[in-house]
Amino acid sequence: SRCTTISFYKGKEAEIIRALKKVVEGEKLEINEEALVEIVRGVDGSFREAHKILEQLSFTKGSITQEAVRGLTQENFADPAALLALLAKKETKAALFEIDDLASKGVNLKTYLTGAMAILRKSLLTKMGAREDEGVIEGLEGEDHQILIEYLTEAARLYPTALIPQLPLEIAVVKWCAGVSVE
Repeated sequence: SRCTTISFYKGKEAEIIRALKKVVEGEKLEINEEALVEIVRGVDGSFREAHKILEQLSFTKGSITQEAVRGLTQENFADPAALLALLAKKETKAALFEIDDLASKGVNLKTYLTGAMAILRKSLLTKMGAREDEGVIEGLEGEDHQILIEYLTEAARLYPTALIPQLPLEIAVVKWCAGVSVE
């Protein structure tokens, strides 16, 4: 048959680190383990993205550090955990300031929302006993996770067509903090 289906799966952290170490060895780069882990955290299982980031970092003079990885691009490494902590406490004003700061730095909010959803998912699964020690978001119960995921999913859906990119996320934050029911 001329039609062959090839299923690609996301790489596991250890697999991506192992692949990056081969490149590091072959190119004789100086990079510490923490920097490799930091690269992997930002690529969502993509070998290609990890290699692209390592290639960009290879032009750095001297040893590649964790700080250099973080400094490469705010988009890939903006940490949504800070926003989720604010949302768990229903701190509307601080959460809105956080979103404004992200937007002013040029962070891709769709990527950021994907990271937030991953954290929420792990927290939910841990709360429900399906995972161990994945990091629970303090202040959120099981149903809170579901509702917040629905708000953020709606924000991600509206993001591509929004006239003001951060507005769907801001609306989700305001609704969540005000306790508006999900429609």
